[in-house]
Amino acid sequence: HDVRASLMACSGMAAVFGVLAIALKVAGGVDPVADMAGGPIIDESNSDLIRVPPLSVPLRQRIVEKLTKEGDGETKRMSQLQGELFAVSAQASNDTLDMVFFMF
Repeated sequence: HDVRASLMACSGMAAVFGVLAIALKVAGGVDPVADMAGGPIIDESNSDLIRVPPLSVPLRQRIVEKLTKEGDGETKRMSQLQGELFAVSAQASNDTLDMVFFMF
């Protein structure tokens, strides 16, 4: 059982970080990045999802500036990068290996 689980996880990682990485680069012209989504996706509806950070491609990004008032009364400007990510991972079971796509 442990060997089967390891082979399924390895197959999923090879598909995501090998075949899908190349496909996303060819189709979109950008290099997908593995750690932009902030870690593995935990999704209750996809319990067979491999537990590695998905490949991600940034879609829309913008810088949002916020003004905050400090304790001494001074106003401070903070900038944050906000955007959307297109992410892809895989789920593996005894019968199939499926690619799963997410938008953040």
